Amino acid sequence: MFRVVRITWVDAMAINEWKTASELKKDEQSDAAPCVSIGFLIKTTKQFYYVANTVSAGETEEEIVSNGIMMIPRKWVKSFTELEIPD
Repeated sequence: MFRVVRITWVDAMAINEWKTASELKKDEQSDAAPCVSIGFLIKTTKQFYYVANTVSAGETEEEIVSNGIMMIPRKWVKSFTELEIPD
């Protein structure tokens, strides 16, 4: 079965207003869009973690289908924790 993980990461953020270069300096110092995702780690690549919020029942990973999948760029990850979920 898949591991359950908690990933804290920073997302991209759009700025939809007029700003000077010096005003943007303040935005660079803040944590733009902090996010926390908790779910089933269904796939890992060099670039991404794939975290699903729902998986179907099945005996093997090939039989299981997933839904609600977040593709999180690994470069954006601040912390990664595996969670212990009792049966």
